[in-house]
Amino acid sequence: MWLITGPGAGAGTPAGGRPDHLWGFIAQPLRDGTDRPLGHGVKRAMDAVLAAVGLVLAAPVMAVCALAVRLSDGPGVIFRQERVGRHGRPFVLLKFRTLRPADVQESATRWNVASDGRLSRVGRMLRRTSLDELPQLWNVLRGDMSMVGPRPERPFFVAQFSR
Repeated sequence: MWLITGPGAGAGTPAGGRPDHLWGFIAQPLRDGTDRPLGHGVKRAMDAVLAAVGLVLAAPVMAVCALAVRLSDGPGVIFRQERVGRHGRPFVLLKFRTLRPADVQESATRWNVASDGRLSRVGRMLRRTSLDELPQLWNVLRGDMSMVGPRPERPFFVAQFSR
């Protein structure tokens, strides 16, 4: 995260190092506290507690969602996709299945749009209500991702964004 100050605000360098420039503005990287062991430990503990409570409370809703996907679209209720987490560590992100991909390569490299013909009726409802993302609580509990923070992206797009 960056703090972008005004064009004339660079008279003094903020504590913590020299500023960078983004789009012609002076910017200073902000520390979020998770780079310190105590800050990271507290955030991780909060994530684990919230995810565990969320999984218990959401279990009945998740069971209904899983049953709806199974009955409408057949086997394969959970969609698994490789994502890139903190420090570039890959992990498998879990979601309820909402699409029928044409092939593995396409699903790894393509963004989905609202009018995608592969979107099932149940999948449309799950996406509209964001219920398709409830299995990600398991990813949070495992420590693969956090409740708050940047969204993990697919390796193909991480490579594209890194250029």
